[in-house]
Amino acid sequence: MTMQCPQCGSTNPEGARYCGNCGNLIQHGSITTTGEVHPPQTGAPTATIPPRLLGDLLSETVFLYRRHLWVFLPIALVPQIPGLFGLTDPSVEQQVLLTAVFFVLAAIAQGAVIHAVATIYTGVPPSIIASARHAIRLGIPLIAGQLVLMLLLFASALLVVVLIGIPLIVIFLVVLAFYPQAIIIERITYYPAFRRSAGLVGGNWWRVFGIGACYVLVVVILALIPLALVSIGSTVPANLASGIVGALAMPWMMIGATLLYFDLRVRREGFDVDTLALELGGA
Repeated sequence: MTMQCPQCGSTNPEGARYCGNCGNLIQHGSITTTGEVHPPQTGAPTATIPPRLLGDLLSETVFLYRRHLWVFLPIALVPQIPGLFGLTDPSVEQQVLLTAVFFVLAAIAQGAVIHAVATIYTGVPPSIIASARHAIRLGIPLIAGQLVLMLLLFASALLVVVLIGIPLIVIFLVVLAFYPQAIIIERITYYPAFRRSAGLVGGNWWRVFGIGACYVLVVVILALIPLALVSIGSTVPANLASGIVGALAMPWMMIGATLLYFDLRVRREGFDVDTLALELGGA
């Protein structure tokens, strides 16, 4: 069975709370416009997560990042620790080891940030330790997923000479953007998470691409700082600045991606806080 949106007439799955086309609430023929609604701070969660437009997503990301800075920032700083050893001119073998350690820590840290955002939405105060533990328990699929994605991007980069590499890189980054959220929240392994991400992006590719580009633009602006230091020959300060920018950028991107993941599920499935709490509670 299906449900028809009273606003735009689009067909939606039975039980959907929001129209997948226009985003309006489907409930007894009533129509509710979207607006900026922050997650519950403490106590019992609200029942719904509203669909959001770009401005709402950016505003909510800033709100969450600022309010819970001392949860997100320490998590994001952990993967930067290997980079401090890189300032001492390590050997090739040491560089390989440090890169591998960074790779593992980055995957775990991304998962921890996603879990922290999800717990905020269930009305539970975020905890660095609880989110880290959750991410570590799912560390193998997180690391495996990141490794496979990096291999896909590397293979695509090799095709740049025949002009299809760059489009493939962008396609993979967009289509697989939500695999960490699927792993952390839905507790599935990396391959089903890839399929889950592709399913959510399907039919929304340009919207996801456009929103993602806006988030990346902020990171690019921040990245100009270490580039400016390199241009004046300040290598060590540039490396330090690069680490700081990386630590600041990761939560920004992960919070934004998690909010967009929520939004896609809201529009497609009628996803709400009760479902989120149930999925997290089973972890």
